[in-house]
Amino acid sequence: MRLVASAMSGPFFEIILDNCQSLAYIYISAIFKGVIMDLIEELRAVMKEKGFSADTMSKFIGCSARQVDRWVLGESKPTRVYQILIKKGIKKVKSL
Repeated sequence: MRLVASAMSGPFFEIILDNCQSLAYIYISAIFKGVIMDLIEELRAVMKEKGFSADTMSKFIGCSARQVDRWVLGESKPTRVYQILIKKGIKKVKSL
């Protein structure tokens, strides 16, 4: 969505707004990327601490072992739904 102010319209002002939106997107993306990376690091740490394989951990999360491998190896990022399931799975494993 492009935001244009009526008092200061013109290509230069639009470029500035586009750049601000881009910077905001980059900043927000970096925050979410950090949150996801922290979650995956916690997943790795719990798996290592308990000696769990991807197969075992997948049963606590409710997904396939291959999907856990993809997250841990950085091949893919979990969706928001899986982020919630990973948090719940980690909590279950820590309570053992």
